[in-house]
Amino acid sequence: MKTEDLKAMGLTDDQISKIMAENGKDVNAAKGDAESLKSEMAALKNQITSLDEQITERDKQLKDIKDSAGDNEQLKKQINDLQEQNKAQKQAGEEKLTQLMKEHAIESELLSSGAINIKAVKALIEEQKIMLDEKGISGLKEQIEALKSAEDSKMLFKSDTVQIDGTRPGQGIDNSANNNTGLSLADAVKAHITNSN
Repeated sequence: MKTEDLKAMGLTDDQISKIMAENGKDVNAAKGDAESLKSEMAALKNQITSLDEQITERDKQLKDIKDSAGDNEQLKKQINDLQEQNKAQKQAGEEKLTQLMKEHAIESELLSSGAINIKAVKALIEEQKIMLDEKGISGLKEQIEALKSAEDSKMLFKSDTVQIDGTRPGQGIDNSANNNTGLSLADAVKAHITNSN
């Protein structure tokens, strides 16, 4: 939203400054939310990296034990079981990371699209239709646009238009005692003077 656009709409400088101040508050709040989500995402990535390193170290230890165990079948079975558990834990961790990245991408997109209540809009999103890959997220923007244009959900997003109530130029104020609509300027002045006396 630009100041020139608001001036073109016939708004006063005071009205424009109030609108721009409110818009600035919304932008700063969205930036704060986005930064918070970014820092949470970075912390989660660090945690996953740490867990992956631990699993790799355990796998190496198990392989060393397996190699040194020789013919002991019982020990080999335990080691194989532990390796399977490690694989399952690693896969679960990767799935959790993917889900967290998907949720982060959805919330970021909702913030940038002007969602007023992210939780409410997120409940209307069909997550199974959203795909996350190395190129980014797909299937979300279409759903957001559909929600923005639907009558029953468009109120969940900030409006791009500004509605200011007040008098409109040429219409004047409706005073039932001095209702001079439809009169020329000279006739309106005469009527005003007559009503004043």
